[in-house]
Amino acid sequence: MPKGIPAAGFRRRGAARDVAAFNSHTNTHTGEFVETVTETDEEIETRLNDAFDVLSLITQAAVDGHTKAIIVSGAPGLGKSYTVEDVVGKIGERAGFVKGFARPTGIYKTLYEYKHSGNVVVFDDCDSVFSDETALNLLKAACDSLDTRRINWGAETNMISSDGSNMPRQFEFDGAIIFITNLDFEAMIASGNKLAPHLEALMSRAHYINLGMKGKRDYLVRIKQVIKAGMLLKRGVSEAQQDEILSFIWENVDKFRELSLRMVIKASDLFKSHPDQWKRIAASTLFKSVR
Repeated sequence: MPKGIPAAGFRRRGAARDVAAFNSHTNTHTGEFVETVTETDEEIETRLNDAFDVLSLITQAAVDGHTKAIIVSGAPGLGKSYTVEDVVGKIGERAGFVKGFARPTGIYKTLYEYKHSGNVVVFDDCDSVFSDETALNLLKAACDSLDTRRINWGAETNMISSDGSNMPRQFEFDGAIIFITNLDFEAMIASGNKLAPHLEALMSRAHYINLGMKGKRDYLVRIKQVIKAGMLLKRGVSEAQQDEILSFIWENVDKFRELSLRMVIKASDLFKSHPDQWKRIAASTLFKSVR
């Protein structure tokens, strides 16, 4: 198994100790991070820039009808959904977004609603499908690389489309599908996870892109990238305030519950609402509890 990849293959949410686990280890006596530095920050930035550029390009290929299926794997809260939505959102009603828990019936209906060529369906944070074999089989059918992708519903449940008509038991899906996940398929397959046959089937059918967030430094460099690209400026934060927020993050990196863009946005909102007290509030609401 590649060094630094959890045996379960899961990129877990939560404390900074969890999100840093991919390319580092933790001193079990002190709880502090111990990382092997193999890249400079500039090299990490170049690698991550390339990965997210590729994500934008392959997403555009789906929008243009040249790619049928994409699976995007990456750590939570660092911009993979934003990158995809920035491209797909431009096609308006031809785009369908499903976020969170998704039942097989919901997947089938969504694929039916967006079955025509030129449409793109984005499933985001829908890892619940991996606990349901029916949902997995629907996903595999939609991702198939064959010229004709036929989606079948063999259950007795009768489904009604959004216009009130009965939905067929099968249909051809000619749209594109993008599935965004926090799971590392390659690591799960290498570990012999019971889902390995399904994951291998999905990877065979779709373009699989792993954004390669390997450790705490990757997370920090990615956060800095997005901030420097203007994320906080667009939210009404000045450059001086932006630099102060970045400094605060760097000085307290091991204290945050999570390292993510969501955390940065929370900190910036506190800065705007309480410019004199924001650090004290952030310490209470964003830091790990002292036990």
